[in-house]
Amino acid sequence: MFKKLVLFSSILLSCQSQSNLNESKSDSETLEEASLRLIGKKGTCTSNNSETFSLCYIHKTENNVKLVEFFIYDVENSKVIYESKGKNISASWLNNEEIKIQPLIGMPTGDGTKDYKVYNVISKKESTPNSKP
Repeated sequence: MFKKLVLFSSILLSCQSQSNLNESKSDSETLEEASLRLIGKKGTCTSNNSETFSLCYIHKTENNVKLVEFFIYDVENSKVIYESKGKNISASWLNNEEIKIQPLIGMPTGDGTKDYKVYNVISKKESTPNSKP
């Protein structure tokens, strides 16, 4: 009877472990899957120097307004950590850990003091030049 109980317990634990593995897999997605889900097709992607994160974007033009949709993909964890879209902006790697989001050249910036934003992929925080330490 004890052997049957041990055998049943091991089978139950094995099934539970497999269930947890399947749940964690469903939280992740490939870069291509993320691109299709967020921007509707495969976008243009550029990696940071260490190839740990990827910036993917797509440009569209609607009514003479340039729109960009972009997201940042964490390669190691297979998930999107940031997504955004905007009119007349561009996004590019500033360095290995930061993305610079700025208006296209010649576009007005509004108040003039915050002409671009920086998103840090490590801290997962956005800042402006005036508030950046």
